[in-house]
Amino acid sequence: MLLCIPLVPAGHRLRAILLCAVLACGLLLPCTRMKAQSPAAMPDPRIQQAFSWSWAGEYGQALAAFDEILAEQPERLDAVTGKGWTLAWQGRYPEAESAFEAALQLSPACEDAHKGLAYSALWSGQTELAGQRFEALLAGQPASGELREALSYVRIREGHLREARSLWRGSRPGPALLGAVQSAPARLETEIWGGWTRYPSHDLAGLRALQVLYAPRPGGAVWFRHDNSLTLDNLSIVQRQGQAYWVGGRVQTGRYLLTRMELGLRRLPQGGLQRAVQGEEVLLLPGGWALKAGGLYGWDSSAVRQSMLFASASIPAGAGWWIEPGVFTSRMTAPGSREVRAVLGGKYHLPRGYEFSGGLLAGRETYAGERAAQQLSGAWLLYQHPLGLYNWLYTLVRIESAAHNRFLTLAMGLRLRLER
Repeated sequence: MLLCIPLVPAGHRLRAILLCAVLACGLLLPCTRMKAQSPAAMPDPRIQQAFSWSWAGEYGQALAAFDEILAEQPERLDAVTGKGWTLAWQGRYPEAESAFEAALQLSPACEDAHKGLAYSALWSGQTELAGQRFEALLAGQPASGELREALSYVRIREGHLREARSLWRGSRPGPALLGAVQSAPARLETEIWGGWTRYPSHDLAGLRALQVLYAPRPGGAVWFRHDNSLTLDNLSIVQRQGQAYWVGGRVQTGRYLLTRMELGLRRLPQGGLQRAVQGEEVLLLPGGWALKAGGLYGWDSSAVRQSMLFASASIPAGAGWWIEPGVFTSRMTAPGSREVRAVLGGKYHLPRGYEFSGGLLAGRETYAGERAAQQLSGAWLLYQHPLGLYNWLYTLVRIESAAHNRFLTLAMGLRLRLER
């Protein structure tokens, strides 16, 4: 949705799919080409047990089992690569790479070890190195769908969407790759919203928001945005009505930090121009967790000042679910008001890009000259529907009730990629 930075990195979904690919494709089999009389080639039931623990996420038990086997048979190749995959799935990438390199010392042609090095580079954010390794693997197996999908994901991270699509042209991408394509911004895209809002004294209908975004490189983007009414977004609690024009940008620093800043002008409902600045920081944590904080400050030539601060979190709840609690506080001078609200939101993401999100809010507002704070409450529901592989249709219902402001909003939005 407009204004939002994705909180959940697509790479975690990819790792889950690739784990299934490891099981289905038998990645661990090509490295067992060893002499029949060698002890390292004899069946060992502990190997399968160790793999079972690893696949089940019991990494400590798996590593202990692999180490026990390697203490007796240090040249057992399937144990070395098994230990490497376990370390990689655990996120211990330098140790995983050491294990895969040790496997290549035993068998330089071991395909499983070469794949392990490529995936370790991809999962650890070494995009350029991962691309080089997957290119080398694909040169020897040009028909491999698994390697094409992995290299496509690398190209998406690099911002080369055309090249990524060319790698799987003619076939439908899997859920992980599709999610990566859909979440990666195109070089140029636009988003437009129209809607209707009912207030106690009047109705408003028409264009609500228009944004044009340009992403010159992965992790960075600039945009221009026009807002006619900001009842579309919980971040806009101090700007519910009024024309606003924003120029903004975002940049990703490393793997874990996203920064977004905007400068804008707003035509106040009572007349006059207000200057404003707003921004937010997003900290992306392992396991799909994210923390977000930011605020807004607006001022004009008179004594009117507006400010807002917020903090929120995105907490994975399993199988496509996220819980998103947050707290917002705002203040306006002349005539003077304060507002605090708590938000409990949730999101459910289905395969192929379908998504539902919504939540409840509650809080209180205090106006100058009033003795007691007034209660406020509200709710919203947003549905995201993919149109093909690259475009989205949004439908939003939002309601809020407070002593000095009540409204019902129905809106629809369209997000279009202008690059092919």
